[in-house]
Amino acid sequence: MPIELRHDEDTGIIHSKVTGVLDGPLVKEWTRCMDDAVLEHPDSRGHLGDVSEAEVTLTVANLYFISKDLKKIDQTRRSGRKRALVVNEKDREKFAFLDLAAANQGYAMKLFTDCDAAKDWLTEST
Repeated sequence: MPIELRHDEDTGIIHSKVTGVLDGPLVKEWTRCMDDAVLEHPDSRGHLGDVSEAEVTLTVANLYFISKDLKKIDQTRRSGRKRALVVNEKDREKFAFLDLAAANQGYAMKLFTDCDAAKDWLTEST
């Protein structure tokens, strides 16, 4: 399966990793999986999404709707969790729009190219 999902009990972070071709339909499945994980782990402190090994074929419209879907999850589940997205350096510019859309939707999201830096940001005190 191109989506791996796990909850780290020590850090309270929900980790998801997407491999293969990351397109609109896979994004819909990915956000559904994240919603399920939030339901299963309501006290989690953040989400780390890793798409650094995926072949990204998303459009700007796909990125916009990702931000809308994540906002809907946060509102429905009353989560307010931080979200870190680990991307391949070559895809960073493409995902910059998602970073901006997330800020406009009012939730904390940050792009990283390093998984450890993303974990550090998610676990730092606010």
